[in-house]
Amino acid sequence: MIEFLVMVTGIRDPARRLTYKGTRGAVTDTIDVRKPDCYTCGCLCGQREEANVWRYLLPPLNEYDAI
Repeated sequence: MIEFLVMVTGIRDPARRLTYKGTRGAVTDTIDVRKPDCYTCGCLCGQREEANVWRYLLPPLNEYDAI
């Protein structure tokens, strides 16, 4: 979630993959290259507003779902 927030706000470039090791209390970052044939890497990553992530939000079905 944090990486999504830093990407949307433009604070910094998000890390592609973080591994949280709870028993060790450590976070590791994987440094790998983007694959040219990957849809997510090639089309969505770095698009910000053009990716239109808001299209996946659904309106509430009734008044009780909005709470």
